[in-house]
Amino acid sequence: MNTRGIRTTAAAAIAIAVTIGSGAAACSSSTKPGANANNSTDLQHQQEALTVNAYNLCDKQVSCQYPASQMANSLEMANLRERLLRFNNPNKVGYIYLFVSGSPNPVFFSSVKGKVSSTGSSMTASVGVERHGDTGGGNVNVQLPGDDLSFGPEECGDQGVFWFDEANVIHEWCQGPWLYTDAPLKLPPAVVPLQLVDGAKPSTTGAKP
Repeated sequence: MNTRGIRTTAAAAIAIAVTIGSGAAACSSSTKPGANANNSTDLQHQQEALTVNAYNLCDKQVSCQYPASQMANSLEMANLRERLLRFNNPNKVGYIYLFVSGSPNPVFFSSVKGKVSSTGSSMTASVGVERHGDTGGGNVNVQLPGDDLSFGPEECGDQGVFWFDEANVIHEWCQGPWLYTDAPLKLPPAVVPLQLVDGAKPSTTGAKP
């Protein structure tokens, strides 16, 4: 008996069976990336697999890794801090230019003492929580009166702005876009581009004197 030939034939049969089994498994698993999706769940699993695979591949590359050791500072955090300090100065003087939608020309100009504020801001909470029942009762949100003790939105809703000028006159604007700077702009006849007045500097900064 040729046992070597039998072993070779058996090995070949096993290899064919493994190949057929692998192909059948690939065809039956529609969650494998690149396979046809039978339903939305299969498609979702495919997309999840693609995302995870891509993330794992990228995560091994230095260019994809978060540079924690190099983040000694954050310009975004520095900008937020400087903005907060500048706008927290009651003696600051700025300038606001008001526009009508669709027009490049400002329709109004005003100085600003302090900062521009939103008409949607408030000093009190607008929603309260009322408890129903001592045990097992649910809590219900209830509308509270505004700062002026009335209900309903402000005149400009939450889209408007208001400010005080250097003469302490209050202004409100609800109609369109606006631009704020803390140095006056030079407005040529063509308006664009807007330019700062020669030698103009911020009236204040967040740096300590």
